[in-house]
Amino acid sequence: MLATRQSGAPRPNPRVKRRDRRGPKQTNRQWLAEALPGADLAGWTLLIGSATVADFRLRIAQSHARQDLLPSFWSHAAIIRRRAGRNDWELREVSLDPLAGFGFAPRRNGVQNGKLSRYDDPVRCPNIAVLHFPVKEEAYQPEFKSFSAKLDKAVGTFETQRSLLDTGSLILEWLGFVWGAAEKGNPLLKGTGIPAAAFVESAFAIAGLELTPGLSSQSSCPEAIWQSARWWHGFYTSETPITSEAPEGAYCISQPAAAAEPWVRL
Repeated sequence: MLATRQSGAPRPNPRVKRRDRRGPKQTNRQWLAEALPGADLAGWTLLIGSATVADFRLRIAQSHARQDLLPSFWSHAAIIRRRAGRNDWELREVSLDPLAGFGFAPRRNGVQNGKLSRYDDPVRCPNIAVLHFPVKEEAYQPEFKSFSAKLDKAVGTFETQRSLLDTGSLILEWLGFVWGAAEKGNPLLKGTGIPAAAFVESAFAIAGLELTPGLSSQSSCPEAIWQSARWWHGFYTSETPITSEAPEGAYCISQPAAAAEPWVRL
């Protein structure tokens, strides 16, 4: 087990709402347009739970972050940056399977530009959540017009300062585990966070917001971000100086039990 803290909340955060799909063929972008119509998602956090073999292994690995030891619903996390066209959004992320390849990862500390449309397929990506952590205006003004602008600046800082977190070393550890290379065990049990979530958490930390109060930042994972939004709402309303409201958002979990679907392209 990982060294985690319990929130003490008697019930989950009511501001993070379940929104089921209209049908099995409804894409994730279509679901999002109906779940949060017209919302400005810049600065929101995206969680994805996919059904490839690699994502299956990531979801299983995070069972140690849950008290029931069941697999996580989630395998990836990203920061939504801004709208990209009518029904798409730009992402900042650290994927273990980047569409354009890793290139020379140290140049940007592993950070990649992505789009929500890559995670649109409800078969390949059956689980999706979008989460907002409301921040007081005085925490980012007058230098920034919005917290998302401050967060975008924080991402730029993260990209250029590997001393904050060497994302490349995390990528190598997790690729070894995902591929079953040599004797690579679960990196979470060694305090090595999943790169996607470690990046998201670090960017928020640079911007001044602690994202996972229940788990050491070194062991960050998508499950920890999910637990924060669902169960640590009391922390955000009373224990942090830059927030006074609980996280909000929506989620759809079409595959609660982690499985690697044989027809899903790796």
